[in-house]
Amino acid sequence: MRNAEGAETTVQFFFEDDMVCSLESMLSGCPSGLELITMEACQLRVLDRDTVLTKFQSHATMPSELLALTQQRLVEYINLYTIAIAQTPTQRYQAML
Repeated sequence: MRNAEGAETTVQFFFEDDMVCSLESMLSGCPSGLELITMEACQLRVLDRDTVLTKFQSHATMPSELLALTQQRLVEYINLYTIAIAQTPTQRYQAML
């Protein structure tokens, strides 16, 4: 993400086996304004919106799993927001290790 001065700033960190999704893109069908940048070489599995929606409709447990994940992420984002006010991206990353 870029701040008002155009400098890149890290918003969130993800680790192995984490699932990453732009809820905004899933709901609107439009690309997200955010980007993913890796700190080291990695392999990503990318599922397009239609594939995700098809899987969602064909698996009975998906709605409850998605709700649980959304609730978990909401709590994480609230904590991230409050920490971001007080810490730099480097401090946040080091605290996670």
